[in-house]
Amino acid sequence: SLQPKRVDVSVIAATNRDLRAEVAAGRFRDDLFYRLNVVGVTLPPLRDRRDDIPHLAALFMRESAQRMRKPLTGLTSSAERVLLTARWDGNVRELKNVIERACMLADGSLISERELAGAFGPGGPVQAPRGRAVEHSASRVADTAPLEEIERVHILDRSEEHTSELQ
Repeated sequence: SLQPKRVDVSVIAATNRDLRAEVAAGRFRDDLFYRLNVVGVTLPPLRDRRDDIPHLAALFMRESAQRMRKPLTGLTSSAERVLLTARWDGNVRELKNVIERACMLADGSLISERELAGAFGPGGPVQAPRGRAVEHSASRVADTAPLEEIERVHILDRSEEHTSELQ
């Protein structure tokens, strides 16, 4: 159209850098930082929030299975353990890629350790340091639950953790 149209938009931007430090060092414009920094959300790396792994894996598996037209419904418990103990240096993107590759390799309805071994490649998954708690609330939601339900339970879990940290 040649006619101007009024729009109301929000910009969501992400970075793996500390923008305050970048502004202080003169590597990021302070005016842009203050324009973008209306609501800051700091998200720890995946290795520090292992209880998110089953939920993210289920989401990525459903998306990949649908796109590939495969009848996948979940992961075996041993495959889930492999995911929970991996180091995830590549963060959520690495998890998504591993799940997508595992979906390509899967023949049945479940992703097993065999598909994950192929998805991680020749070296297999790099293990997280020992002693790290690998607890999660995936058992509260079925792998085939709607995404909205998984998100609802996840948000409630995070709220409960945050509330207990404040007390």
